[in-house]
Amino acid sequence: MPEALAPVDAGRFFDGASLAGWSGAEGLWSVEDGAIVGRSPGLAANTFLVSDFDLGDFRLVLDVQLEPNAGNSGVQVRSRVEPGGEVAGYQADIGAGYWGTLYDERGRGSLAAGDFSGLVREGEWNRYEVVAVGDTLKLTLNGTETVTFKDPAPVLRGVTALQLHAGGPFTLRVRVVELEVLP
Repeated sequence: MPEALAPVDAGRFFDGASLAGWSGAEGLWSVEDGAIVGRSPGLAANTFLVSDFDLGDFRLVLDVQLEPNAGNSGVQVRSRVEPGGEVAGYQADIGAGYWGTLYDERGRGSLAAGDFSGLVREGEWNRYEVVAVGDTLKLTLNGTETVTFKDPAPVLRGVTALQLHAGGPFTLRVRVVELEVLP
């Protein structure tokens, strides 16, 4: 059962040195130079690194690299772990043709999409901000707001996870810049 993360505990979300507080397939996830690194050798099914913490309203700022940008990944928020380890819920998408869009993994599919490829700096860090307050989720990519989605059937709490999508080999790097747990 995920632990509710209070505003005073935000520093426990990721310590920058280990995967303490996170669970995922051994051998795929590590920490290097203060970043969470997921290496897909080519996967038959999606796999996830799941935080032990449950979040409600929050502002999460991440720096993200995807190499090559042809890979596909995402940041799950307010999600749930299903039997078998799949993660279902909101996903801030990462990857060519997906960056800056909002998807409902194992649910309703695309919630808000667009072509934001011009905002992405391939081979460099890209700043991704996810804000969830009540029934509204907002995504910002490299300083440009890409999505504001008011959900008529909102999920108000859940875990955060990083996804390695099924498909060819790629590497995902994520630096947690800031987590602000909102009251």
